Amino acid sequence: MLKKLLFFMCAAAMLTLTGCFEMVEEVYLNRDGSGKYLISIDMSDLFSDPMMKGIMEQAAKEQAGQNEEMEIDSIVRFSELPNADHLTSDEKMILKPLVMHIIMSESKSKMAFNMEYPFKDIADVKKMNEALTKLEGQDGAGANPMMGGPAGLMQGNQAGFSLKKKMLSRLPVKVDKDAMEAEGMEFAKMFLESAKFKTIYHLPGKVKKTTIPNATVNGSTVTVENGVLDIMEGKAKQDGDIKFK
Repeated sequence: MLKKLLFFMCAAAMLTLTGCFEMVEEVYLNRDGSGKYLISIDMSDLFSDPMMKGIMEQAAKEQAGQNEEMEIDSIVRFSELPNADHLTSDEKMILKPLVMHIIMSESKSKMAFNMEYPFKDIADVKKMNEALTKLEGQDGAGANPMMGGPAGLMQGNQAGFSLKKKMLSRLPVKVDKDAMEAEGMEFAKMFLESAKFKTIYHLPGKVKKTTIPNATVNGSTVTVENGVLDIMEGKAKQDGDIKFK
């Protein structure tokens, strides 16, 4: 029920608004290579639009059987989803730490999706994204980031990292041009037209230099911001190195 509700609202938002959310990716790295990977999407602005608010209220009643205000506060564990049965035991193990916190509160005008992935080895982030893509694909999501609902948007950039001594590297990603031309992507492009994707790296030491384009360095933090569509279409380069003390 919840997944249908989420998809309905994302589809409605895509048809009525553009750039109606904020998307932030954060990487917290410890000295021993462990840390956590976070992605958050805030779509609270949807509540400020009367038509969109009405659509969400109606969707909540029809899909979730709610008769009162929409108040959802839920935790999703991806390794426990029904379609996770199609994954290998290694893929399930990789996804086990991954959780998503979903908040949709009409009374607080809040709609947010926060995904957290603690890791012992930062190389596991790429494996997690690959398993998550396979998991979404079980529902026919394919490469279309809108069809997977918020989870599809979250893993759409396929982040991957490596760590060698005191240098964190973001790995390059191959752009799937066929996916970008797939049916339904024009609507997705309209929705994502002005959306921004911000990445914040929290390093365990002061940053010496970085080769990532559009990066801003502030002590032990590196911030990068690009358009979501620019990333998906391969116009914005995200890969590069960060050297720190």
